[in-house]
Amino acid sequence: MNPLIWDSLLAAFLASIVGATVASQDGVHGPLAWVLVLASSAPLAFRRRAPLPVLAMVAGVVFVFAGVGNGTAADIGLALAAYTVAAHEPWPRVARFGLPVAIAADLASQIAAQTHRNWFEVVTGVIGSIGVPILIGRIVFNRRRRLVLDRELAAREAVTSERTRIARELHDVVAHAMSVMIVQAGAARTVVERDPAAAQEAIARVEETGRAGLAEMRRLIGVLTDAGEAASTAPMPGLAELEPLLDTVRAAGLPVEVVRTGTPHDLPAGAD
Repeated sequence: MNPLIWDSLLAAFLASIVGATVASQDGVHGPLAWVLVLASSAPLAFRRRAPLPVLAMVAGVVFVFAGVGNGTAADIGLALAAYTVAAHEPWPRVARFGLPVAIAADLASQIAAQTHRNWFEVVTGVIGSIGVPILIGRIVFNRRRRLVLDRELAAREAVTSERTRIARELHDVVAHAMSVMIVQAGAARTVVERDPAAAQEAIARVEETGRAGLAEMRRLIGVLTDAGEAASTAPMPGLAELEPLLDTVRAAGLPVEVVRTGTPHDLPAGAD
């Protein structure tokens, strides 16, 4: 079910509790009381969408209740709003805004209630009604973040394991194709003079094996590339492509000078 529906039902339930509390107290009554009841509960329907604004609105109503003599009337809504901020917002926002606002509003509510004999009882009441919900909210926040990190780590490990498996398969494919090609090429070399037809057949098998191995290798390399990225079939660039590369760098405005010494030699493809 949509979280907004659950939160709306919760807000309606809290409104009934706050309304009953206000009706039992000696403070404000009548239409103003019901306006304050709705103002302290209705914003909680959006508590997960806008935790900080909801806390600010509920805290404002708590201050009003404290001013008109209805102390602790909306403290349950304030505790829920404080918990939501702690459970959904990063700690810097909680520490800079959520915690001070919630403590100030609850402190005003505790003092207005006049049910405590000294400041120690007032502080204890604030810790119980605000400190505990915020502590539980931080536990929920950290647990949710740990679950997300664990899922991301498991996904990365699964991708790494799959890529490793594909790399081993790629090695096996290339090694098998090369082995078959070497055997067929050796057979063609030994029979080329006395049996040209057999030599041509062996060379055709070399070509066929090479093509099949290359196609399989390209398929596996395509799997290894990132999602949405096309596997490149172009050869690795060598020294012959040095000048176009330098032209690109020079076109970007960076002066480049190349100095060649010695005699150029043919290099293996990887080194080149």
